[in-house]
Amino acid sequence: MSLRRLLVIAAALTLLIGFWSAGWFYAADQARKRMAAWMEAQQAAGNIVTYDMLEISGFPFHVVVAINGPAYGTPTYRWQGISLSLAFQPWNLHRFGFRTAGAHRLDVATGNKIETVHLTMEQVTGTGSLDMAGNMSAFESESRTLSVAVEQGPVYGFNNLRIEGRVPINPIPKPDGTSLELAFAADQIALPADQAIL
Repeated sequence: MSLRRLLVIAAALTLLIGFWSAGWFYAADQARKRMAAWMEAQQAAGNIVTYDMLEISGFPFHVVVAINGPAYGTPTYRWQGISLSLAFQPWNLHRFGFRTAGAHRLDVATGNKIETVHLTMEQVTGTGSLDMAGNMSAFESESRTLSVAVEQGPVYGFNNLRIEGRVPINPIPKPDGTSLELAFAADQIALPADQAIL
């Protein structure tokens, strides 16, 4: 191969790498801006979104958003976890993979009191889809082991818990305001000793 051809190939590769790098940094910047816009919209709606630290990495093939200490709250419930990782492909920021593990806390308002639920997960992985407004439209997840403990109450255990959820495109109005469809399956469900069946 001639020197000229080698130089042409090297220049083409350099140009390609340059375009790809610029595209990745643009996608990473868009991911950060969309998350900031979503947080502002949630806060404007009266919800609470906080985290301890947020980092973006994954170059060159993914945009990975790593969040430490994520928390999300509405007037009726509040969730807090240890960590959450979201992974996007640079050319598609409307679909992502996610991963989390460890201890999670869920506080739910029931009447005049708060019920606290502790969730302990070995590992949860899944995928999700966002609509054009940046809201969750569908997701699916799988957890190898999950322990659910109501504070000062019973403990439930699940192996290979699989959950799928989606927001109907044209939801039919219902009296109870249902807006999310869920399906789940699990193996080896462990119930408290005083509960023989669900």
